[in-house]
Amino acid sequence: MSIYLDEFETLYGTSDNIKKLRNKILELAFQGKLTSYKESDTNLDSYLDKLDRQRESKIQEIKHYKKRNIQNIKNESQKKSKNWSFTRLSRVANIVTGSKNANYADDHGKYHFFTCAKKPKRSKDYSFEGESILLPGNGANVGYVTYYNGKFEAYQRTYVVQPYGDINSKYLYYHFKYNWEKYNLNKQYGSATNYIKMKNLTNYIIDITSPEEQKRIVNKIEKLMKEADKLESKLEKKEKISQKLSESIVDAIKDSQNVEEIKEKIKFIIENFDVIFKTSKSMDEMRNIVLQLAIEGKLVPQDESDMPSFKLIKKIKKEKEKLIKEGKIKKNHVNKIKGNEIPFAIPNNWKWVRLNQITEVNPRNSVNDEKEVSFVPMTLIEDGYGSYFDFEIKNWKEIKKGYTHFAENDIGVAKITPCFQNRKSLIFKGLKSGFGAGTTELHIIRVFSNNINRKYLLYLFKTEWFIKKGISNFSGTAGQQRINTTFMKNLVIPLPPIKEQKRIVKKIDSIMGIIDKLEVELEKREDLVGKLGAI
Repeated sequence: MSIYLDEFETLYGTSDNIKKLRNKILELAFQGKLTSYKESDTNLDSYLDKLDRQRESKIQEIKHYKKRNIQNIKNESQKKSKNWSFTRLSRVANIVTGSKNANYADDHGKYHFFTCAKKPKRSKDYSFEGESILLPGNGANVGYVTYYNGKFEAYQRTYVVQPYGDINSKYLYYHFKYNWEKYNLNKQYGSATNYIKMKNLTNYIIDITSPEEQKRIVNKIEKLMKEADKLESKLEKKEKISQKLSESIVDAIKDSQNVEEIKEKIKFIIENFDVIFKTSKSMDEMRNIVLQLAIEGKLVPQDESDMPSFKLIKKIKKEKEKLIKEGKIKKNHVNKIKGNEIPFAIPNNWKWVRLNQITEVNPRNSVNDEKEVSFVPMTLIEDGYGSYFDFEIKNWKEIKKGYTHFAENDIGVAKITPCFQNRKSLIFKGLKSGFGAGTTELHIIRVFSNNINRKYLLYLFKTEWFIKKGISNFSGTAGQQRINTTFMKNLVIPLPPIKEQKRIVKKIDSIMGIIDKLEVELEKREDLVGKLGAI
């Protein structure tokens, strides 16, 4: 372990990588490599027999303790090392869910109320007490683990795990921290809202050892975690200095007087990228800068010969009226743009428009029931700044109801947290038969005019400006917050001339390509230091 603590700064160099160190500590702990067996430790077989008796006694004694079937484990008798084995969670802990709905919360309550959110609410009374592990059962926080010791209440989709006998609660907690999120990656159900089932917990396999070694492991983990905290603090101080450097460069770009000046500063950044930006996060900052400059008209020069946007809007209006008359799109009301809705200045030959003024939002398809089409759940859409997705093939009749419709070249934008913040947005290309349906957590933007560049819109939907605006307009409860259709339809966006839209996209593609290559080099370096760190 010493190479990680003593040389971690040299090997990894950023506080973001402290998570790798913490994971390594837990990995070594449950491989039996942090502590040593002692001859005086309780015999494991005797310990498990005693634990079985304690479990049966607790089930009889306490009302909310439930008897669960304990499935055999293949090769259960195969020991990892002396006095180590494997067992199901249902053998060593009681597992139940809470019984209260979200409305049970009381801001003035005395007790913690654990829901599927990371931060507990309050409750006026309690149903549970003692050392417990709390696990969200649905939503974005499946995989998150909380340890609590005291009296508390629990939501009906929150799992409460309370160890039997002298199983060390912190040992169980750290085991969940080590493996629970990974374990559930491919064991979740649902499409609109993901969730886990009781069997996810009852069948969960625990690395088990004697109570004495459990205690030694917990003590060792907590000692090493404190050292990791100190190292994280040290690295964060260094990164603040680096951050100030990158921020000053960003400010210099924003204060540039013209496109040529911006061009020179971006060139300087790219040539010195490895000095200025050292993490994937800082590279995303650069991507955000480029996108923001683009939608403010500062990334490429304006051309006086371009058809100005006010004429473009007139052309789009005529196209729209024709399509409405032909019954191909629906007529919609477009609200007048107010002065306080304008977020920043744009070039004189650009115009502000509402999204539903120039596109169709959330259209429906008319497709033959037997036609094979693409089906795209949220899990098959990649996040980030690209436009990558995969699909399954289904007959239209299987998916035409209860799912979002889209067609070739439509733009999709995730509407639910955290997919929205993670930029799960894309242009649908290569769809089977040109049509598809999928997750209900998408807004679909259909461009009906050749005077709008789809990729320009996609890049706009990936800007930090759009993400922040969406977050400020979220509706719904924590963990299930969304941007609604009204927000999308009324969104006020900057519209450049069509030729400039194309120049902007070409420029962004070029810069993003350079950043992507630099990020690959960073990943190669991180892979190398990962291998060095494993020595």
